[in-house]
Amino acid sequence: MPNHVDDPFRCVDMLLKSMVSIQSRHCRYACGSNFGEECDGWYLDGRASAVYGTHTHIQTSDERILPNGTAYITDVGMCGPFDSVIGMERRRLSTDFSVSYRGNSKLRRGMSYFKEPS
Repeated sequence: MPNHVDDPFRCVDMLLKSMVSIQSRHCRYACGSNFGEECDGWYLDGRASAVYGTHTHIQTSDERILPNGTAYITDVGMCGPFDSVIGMERRRLSTDFSVSYRGNSKLRRGMSYFKEPS
């Protein structure tokens, strides 16, 4: 599969066709907007087990089961260590911002958790 795709819908169709023996198909999206993730959810309804976005790092409250059985949420929120800034080392980021540094940030290692639904 090439790294560049001119049509993401055609690409996901090809991927799903190659996964006929896989029972659980999860599709993670990082679209530039909630609009794009929602379109993808409806497009994949019934063909993916779950569709979830990860772009904004802020959990949305629109989780639902779509009419054809696909579990959907626009954004699952931040997944990573508590004492970090979206998964990056917080102390280094503070320094980077204060001196207008535009390099790569260091990943934070530490305890993470997924909250159980209430």
